[in-house]
Amino acid sequence: MKNLVLTLFLTLFAFNLYADDFSWGEGSPDKYQPSTTKIIVTRTSPCNQGDEAFMDFIPKFRTNKAFRNSRIRIAAEDEISQMSADCYENWHLIKAGKGVSDGARYYGTWFNISADQVCFVYSESSVDPNALWGGSGAYFRFQRIDDQWYLTGIMLAG
Repeated sequence: MKNLVLTLFLTLFAFNLYADDFSWGEGSPDKYQPSTTKIIVTRTSPCNQGDEAFMDFIPKFRTNKAFRNSRIRIAAEDEISQMSADCYENWHLIKAGKGVSDGARYYGTWFNISADQVCFVYSESSVDPNALWGGSGAYFRFQRIDDQWYLTGIMLAG
């Protein structure tokens, strides 16, 4: 959590400057959505068709650093996503669910799901209403390119 908070502070100003480049993240849910998780884990869903199913890609992306590094494709002009990807360390958080851990309430959920795009939001906030830390989050965009899935956008927010 400390690494995520530090990363969020480093990119907060940049996030505000480049918010217009974040159109893929618009409409992200503000709570866990079990219905979108069902889409991700259903073999017949459009995102799971073709040579590489998203449901097979994402566990490897979360846990295998070499595989993950080979599947990050961020446009050169998207400096904020590139900087965020370079310093992000909590890849295991890209997993749908909700709960409370270490004094923080969190949720992660999928959204904007189609045959060629899947987005994910992770958000956490303090369970203490008097805490100085108000919360943080991360948004991820995955796109199918040449029938393989890649991370093409990441935005950290605080």
